[in-house]
Amino acid sequence: TLVSLYPSTSVYQKQFGALEDYCAEHPKDPAAHFVLAYHLLVRGEQKTAIDALQVVVDNEPKDIVAARLLAALKGDGQPAVATAQAGGPAVEPAAPMPADAADEPSTDLTGSWQAELGGDTYQLSIDQEGAFKWLATPKGSPPVTLEGQYAITGDQLSLDSKSQGVMAGAVKSLGPDKFQFRPVGSPQGDDGLTFIRQQ
Repeated sequence: TLVSLYPSTSVYQKQFGALEDYCAEHPKDPAAHFVLAYHLLVRGEQKTAIDALQVVVDNEPKDIVAARLLAALKGDGQPAVATAQAGGPAVEPAAPMPADAADEPSTDLTGSWQAELGGDTYQLSIDQEGAFKWLATPKGSPPVTLEGQYAITGDQLSLDSKSQGVMAGAVKSLGPDKFQFRPVGSPQGDDGLTFIRQQ
């Protein structure tokens, strides 16, 4: 799924190597280590991802997303399906649309969504119990499916698949039936995926 966001696998590998080098040179940089942890999780390198997340938690204790991911991976706690706090971002999971949505657009993430980018298709289903299903169909390649539990903290959405790792990113409401999802580790200037409600 991540490689499909890059021009080629070799470009992705080069960027990933540069990220590893940067983290080695900046061992206390929480932002860089969070991005590294995310990529490691997607690659199935859980033990190394835990080490990277520990750097984030040690140096940025207010990062709730990193703390929850670390606790879930280490078995210290249960990943929570959080609802947005009062005054938080417009995107809220499993919450009814407010009556005055026209005045302040928001998105109820519960439902079925679809996005398209460069000939690739992405389908996302989210239910009220905190479960999700993600189906990515790259052009000319077999589909990739992720299933598991989702969580949202602030404007960060995490999709946790026990068999295939965690995919996380920033969400931005574009109204009741549309939102933007920008995965962690996306190339600079990339707006990510725009999902449109299917039902």
